[in-house]
Amino acid sequence: MQINNPLLRRMKTTIAAAVHLMGGQRARQLLIVLAVLSLPLLFGPAALAAGPAPVQTFYVPLPEGQLLDTFETINDPDAHSPINTLISIAIGADGTVVYYDHWEDGYESDVTSPAQSSTRIWGDGDASNGCVPNKNGIDISPCTDSDDELANGDAIVLRNDVPLPRDPNNILYDGRDRIEPTFPVAITRAAYPAGAGSLLAGAVEVFNIDAWGTQFIAPVGEDTSSDTDAFEYSALHVMARENDTEVFLNSSSQGNLDRGESLVLRVDEGDELTSTKPVQVDLTTGDIDSTYEMRWYTLAPLPDWGNDYYTPVGDETTGPTTVWLYNPILVGDTTIRSIAVAPNPGTALG
Repeated sequence: MQINNPLLRRMKTTIAAAVHLMGGQRARQLLIVLAVLSLPLLFGPAALAAGPAPVQTFYVPLPEGQLLDTFETINDPDAHSPINTLISIAIGADGTVVYYDHWEDGYESDVTSPAQSSTRIWGDGDASNGCVPNKNGIDISPCTDSDDELANGDAIVLRNDVPLPRDPNNILYDGRDRIEPTFPVAITRAAYPAGAGSLLAGAVEVFNIDAWGTQFIAPVGEDTSSDTDAFEYSALHVMARENDTEVFLNSSSQGNLDRGESLVLRVDEGDELTSTKPVQVDLTTGDIDSTYEMRWYTLAPLPDWGNDYYTPVGDETTGPTTVWLYNPILVGDTTIRSIAVAPNPGTALG
């Protein structure tokens, strides 16, 4: 191999002379030391400065602009900007490092060696690249290196108002942001609008991109019967993880999305959403013209559906609970796809 770097050429000559004069084990030890010292010359400082690799990737769903449209449809004119956004990250292992990549200035090509000053690195013991703003309900300010550590059981709480229309020059914690931890975490995304307040709040679990899919079914929709009109508004919020992702609703193209982009589709029960690349899908439902009746759900891809489920709550608690069961496959002459049941806590459904 031809070596163009003059210093490396001199090192090669020196190593060859050492091998000739010293021979054996000592020469091999010298070779290892010199090889390590030469890494910055071969790959640059960034190769040594990169942080640990992430094991999960999340994109915060439900961008605030689209959420405001939903809030206003259900409760207009009370709901308005700004949107109060809350993102919670539950830490599951000591020594976890969390990379937080804001969408506003574009996603990092390598989050372990960030090129943008807005990207935060939490938990690496280096306060200069960021500290969590709030840990376990306590604001971390001012931040020191000793504060910049994460342990099993810690909860990072990110909360701010997001004014609309959205100005990308204003860096905020909000929908479309990317989160990449070095150990598994659990993430929840919640929000509510000004005016209507937390009466119209909702929250969803955020899935790691490994749990995204290309085929989803709306288990309820605007034609689903409900005594309380709970599904009068029903919409899928679809977010892409890769550029040039085409989305279809009942085989009709709804356009293309790039990474982190999202669209909203009003749906009926049983509508099928498919995509050319994996997407995450959340379902929002509500009673139009109500002041508080709204629910959010994270949808699992159709191939991940199963036959057995457990209900964590039921009618023996402080309020009534209804579980809606949906069967995507018609059997025989039956036309019933969904039913509502009121279970007791811990009831097995299958």
